[in-house]
Amino acid sequence: MTDIQQILQTVVQHLSGGNLHEAEKGCRKVLTVQPENPDALHILGVIAFKVGRLDAARELISKAISLFCNNPSFYTNLGNVHQACNETPEAIAQYQKALALNPENPHAHSNLGVAYKALGLTQKAMENFDAALSRYEKHPDFHTDPGYADCRLNRALIFLVKGNFAAGWPEFEWRFSSSHTPPTFPGGKIWDGTPFPGKTLLVYEEQGHGDTFQCIRFLPMLKELGGHVILEISPALARLVSSFDGFDRLWIKNDAKDTRDLDQFDLKIPMMSLPRLLNTTLDTIPSKVPYLKADDTLTRIWGERLSGGRGMKVGVCWAGSPANKNDRNRSIPLSAFSELVSVPGVRLFSLQLEKYDRWTDTDPANIFELDLGEEISDFADTAAILANLDLLISVDTSVVHLAGALGAKVWTLIPFVPDWRWLLDREDSPWYPGMRLFRQKGRGEWKQVFRQIRAALTQASNQG
Repeated sequence: MTDIQQILQTVVQHLSGGNLHEAEKGCRKVLTVQPENPDALHILGVIAFKVGRLDAARELISKAISLFCNNPSFYTNLGNVHQACNETPEAIAQYQKALALNPENPHAHSNLGVAYKALGLTQKAMENFDAALSRYEKHPDFHTDPGYADCRLNRALIFLVKGNFAAGWPEFEWRFSSSHTPPTFPGGKIWDGTPFPGKTLLVYEEQGHGDTFQCIRFLPMLKELGGHVILEISPALARLVSSFDGFDRLWIKNDAKDTRDLDQFDLKIPMMSLPRLLNTTLDTIPSKVPYLKADDTLTRIWGERLSGGRGMKVGVCWAGSPANKNDRNRSIPLSAFSELVSVPGVRLFSLQLEKYDRWTDTDPANIFELDLGEEISDFADTAAILANLDLLISVDTSVVHLAGALGAKVWTLIPFVPDWRWLLDREDSPWYPGMRLFRQKGRGEWKQVFRQIRAALTQASNQG
């Protein structure tokens, strides 16, 4: 083995172990001797991709391909760069080149499935996920490969968005072995869904606030199985859910200091696993609303804040957290809502807490009668505001789940490729009877959606 090969072998070990700094040092050492070494250039491109330097990643990996065009990993990783840049057709072309060189590459099949899924081509996506799984399973240690778990999880999301919950829920459990493992809770045994008289069950959040609002409805069903239920919740939700009749004790999550008593529960379960354990189907979703309630005193206080003036009171949220990997598809530039400003008899109010620069492309004062975001301290305030509004219009973020749980009227703006819970090709939601879905007809096409909303809002205002 040459010195260059030894260095590159060490570089790969550093890269696999997450030591990007040492991996980069090794690559640059190789390039001082061989400035056009394709492997070193490729790995530098992968490192650039991992730290979000997408233009540099594209340039480095493309140069590696120009020097050596027969390595399928080069094309797979260039495809990943295109996918991260929302250039899905280009990503598909690169994955197909990788598979032409090595049809047995499970990663290329899986990534191709992700790309087809991003285009809404669920059948092609599933075919590639199945092809990837069959190739992963040829290796004896496939269960330990996060790529295998990612593939199983992506299959779950397709099953769920198609309403096939029986197939989707078990696959959804692979999220705990995936490359984006949600938080888990130490101590206790995982609850298996059976009655637990005389024992204590801890239910804890694992994902976003919207997931909590969606699945807290299941807690009263747990109470019917005996024993005691502890709910661990984020501080932003604590005041709102404190009166919810579905648990015996409330723990407030403290990210700065772990104060949880691990010996005070026997069993544990993450909240998003409850639908599986309770055998939830489209027909058995507990859809009676409201199951959350705004505080009466807060509702009165916010009612006074919103009093005065006549017309239909409509709340708006235009962006979710940028940490969500689908944020570029679900969030909408604020200026798009200017379409609604001139609807007669409508008063618009902002409920947006964070004014993310990417999406706040106009002064909120140009759109809204009042910007309430800076006055909201937690979801108890948001719930009280919603109790005083006639309608919420929002992108797919936690506030639509809250509105749905409160039984409030809500119109949710859904991207062309929806989150699994909104299913496909329907305007209603089995999770929330008071919700109406407005869907894109093509990727990024919000203008048609806002024309629909304007027409519906005009009609609602006239009827009011």
